[in-house]
Parts: sequence; structure tokens; C-alpha cells
Amino acid sequence: MTRTSNDRRFLARPVLVLLALSISAGFYGYSLRKPAGPDHGTQLASSIVPSHDAVPTLRIATFNIHAGKGLDERTDLNRIAAMLGGYDIVVLNEVLGDSWNTPNQARQLGNLLEMPWLFAPTERRYGRDYFGNGLLCNLLVRSWHRIPLVTTRDKGFRNMILAVVKYQGVDIRLLGVHLDSHDDRLDHLEACLTFFDTLAVPAILLGDFNTRAADLQSLSWPSGQDTHLITSELKRPDGRLPLDHIFIKGLEVIDCQLIPTDASDHPLITAELKLLDDLTGINDSDN
Repeated sequence: MTRTSNDRRFLARPVLVLLALSISAGFYGYSLRKPAGPDHGTQLASSIVPSHDAVPTLRIATFNIHAGKGLDERTDLNRIAAMLGGYDIVVLNEVLGDSWNTPNQARQLGNLLEMPWLFAPTERRYGRDYFGNGLLCNLLVRSWHRIPLVTTRDKGFRNMILAVVKYQGVDIRLLGVHLDSHDDRLDHLEACLTFFDTLAVPAILLGDFNTRAADLQSLSWPSGQDTHLITSELKRPDGRLPLDHIFIKGLEVIDCQLIPTDASDHPLITAELKLLDDLTGINDSDN
């Protein structure tokens, strides 16, 4: 019996449906967010030799770059880079990784600023390191660790960057964070503060805490080390309190600023610091 064209079309339909379902399921699985694991290294990515160890004060910044997208909805890393020139250390949040046509944004900013860089992905998606944090640093980085934070959600993965940075002969422990804004926020906050409390002085903790300063000022530090939240008095021009903060111990604050910008949905938070006199010139080792 000869099949008609209608018969063939009828038989082809289930095959096409199954094929479409298989493709959809495959793409769905490929696009799912998966946490990036821990990692470590001894230097940042760059052929540039750090040369700022002798600067009299340390200029640092923390900036949630919102994947480079400004309040005008334009993605423009050049204007992000224009704000970050002159800083010795910059912690970046909400950084996109490599895509099919562009390198990861930490690398792009490092190239634009001629600074050694690190991309610390928090999640993998589409078969690649998709999203996370970053570090730019003009000082010698002796070691770095990427430390995942425990999350109870299937997205919004978070991590901490721990770097040991050499400055004026002293090892400064730098801890960069971006904490969850939902159910895991308090657990992440406790985890990063507890970890920071174990670090030897001098040390700096900075990043996007998704927490107002008023909720951070009453913290007690079990170690008894003299830890300061130096962003407690900062306000946006509209009076809103920022979510991005800097803690220090073993360092003195020369200046701390909140710099409004349309380049992101977060302001740039900066500080100028110096070592306490009794720490200057002390050689240190990893904690």
C-alpha cells in the first residue's frame, strides 16, 4: 500500500515534536546555573609587573559594575574604567565572564587600566564561567583563593576572594565579597565576618554586602582585634544608604568617599589608607 503525503506528514509530526523537546531539554540543561567551585593561585593574570609598592598611601575601591550596564541601560566598560584609574586595588562585583564575542569583563578592565586582574566566577552557565567577582591590583599578589559561600538557592551563587597583597614590605590580607540579597544574606554575612575576624592584621574586607551600615555597626569581633567599618557615614546624594562597605584592621583611614555615577546602579566606594606605624616594614607570611 502506497503512503500518501498526508500519511507521511502525520508520521513525521511525532518525530519533529520529540526532536524539538530533546533540543529544548538539552538547551535548558546547558543554560542552568551551576556553582563554580573553589580555586587558588599565586599571581593575577597579566604580563604587567606591579610597581606601586612604594606609594605612601594605599588607594582602594569597591564597585558593583552591574555587568557594565549603566542607569541609561547602556553597557560601557570604558566609562567604568574611567572611574577606576589611579587605584591600587579594586574589588569588582557582578562581573560577566567570557562570551562568544567578548572576553570577561575583569580582563577587559584590566587591559583598559593596564592592571593585573583576576576573574573569580561564582557560577557556570552555557558551558562557561558566566558571572562572578573580580580583582584588579597594581601591587604584588603573593596568593589568592576563591572561596564559595554556601547557598540554599539554585541561583545567586556567591563567593569570597582572599588575596595576600604585598605593600611596603607587609602582607595585607584582602577579602572581597558579594553577599546574597535574599534568604542566604545573614548566613553569608556571618560567614564572611567570621572569616575576616580570623585574618591577621593588617586586613581589608570590602564589597557588596547587600546590607545597610546601620545593621553592621553593632557587630562585635570575638578576636578583640580593632576592626572598623569606615563606610558608616556615607550616603548617596538622594540620602539613601549604600550597600557596599569597607572594613579595615591594622590600617589608618586618610579618606573614604562615595562617588555617585550613572555607569552602574551602585556608587563607587573608595578609601585611602596607610599602615599603622607599628606595622610599617614588618615582613609577614601567609595566614
